[in-house]
Amino acid sequence: MDITSIFMNQFFLRALAGLILTAIASATVGTIIVSRGMTFLTAEVAHAALGGAALGVFINGLLGLGIDPFFTAIASGVVFGMLAGYGGKTGSPEKLEAAIGVSMAISMSIAVLFLGMIPSQDIPKVWGYLLGDILLLTLNDIIILSIVVVSTVIIFLFFQREFIYIAMDMEGAEALGYNVSFYHYLSIFISSLAIVVATKAVGSIMIYAVMIIPPVISLMLVKKFILASITSFVIVLVTGIVGLLISFYVNVAPSGVIGILISFLYLLLAFKRG
Repeated sequence: MDITSIFMNQFFLRALAGLILTAIASATVGTIIVSRGMTFLTAEVAHAALGGAALGVFINGLLGLGIDPFFTAIASGVVFGMLAGYGGKTGSPEKLEAAIGVSMAISMSIAVLFLGMIPSQDIPKVWGYLLGDILLLTLNDIIILSIVVVSTVIIFLFFQREFIYIAMDMEGAEALGYNVSFYHYLSIFISSLAIVVATKAVGSIMIYAVMIIPPVISLMLVKKFILASITSFVIVLVTGIVGLLISFYVNVAPSGVIGILISFLYLLLAFKRG
């Protein structure tokens, strides 16, 4: 298959659209998550989305409502993300980490519970949130992802300065008169939305590679917050396109290839700086 035919392939085009949206999600909130030391939130929300998807499939099977599991995944991810944020609202890294751990335990218990209650033929609908396959995104998925990402970006750009302040110095921001509690919850809210978006595209297993490693690399290269966000976007987009192309030629899972490429880039930079 030549390169032109790949770029004309409908699966590739939808995957590329999902990749761009995932890169935007990583760029907008990934740097905030890393700067605030709450990287564990990524895994917690991703697994809450898994439980939400399982709940959605269960409800559909029980009541025949035809609800898209992605909506229940979004709701679950946001709810458990906010619960974790409430537990760590004082800004203490230890309390936030503990709250995230408790929230993750609850959400995973829900996921296991409903996975055991849905028919075996419906389980693959849920496993997609665990493993992820960006090549299987539908047009409806892209539309929903776009709405969520655009909403996240608007909030991020509007309150960008406040997010930076509470990420760098929460006590200082409070002393300057900022409503720290409001911006804390708002940052958790948009972070949860962005994480669920990335989970839909690459799966909860690979979510760390996409949402955390690129911002970490960016902050190693540049110091300004905005430049770090832009760099993170470029890293996800470039490694994502290369990963997609490799998956077409070698017939391997694109999410895994993308994760390996991003991880290799981090290790290369870490060894070079060390």
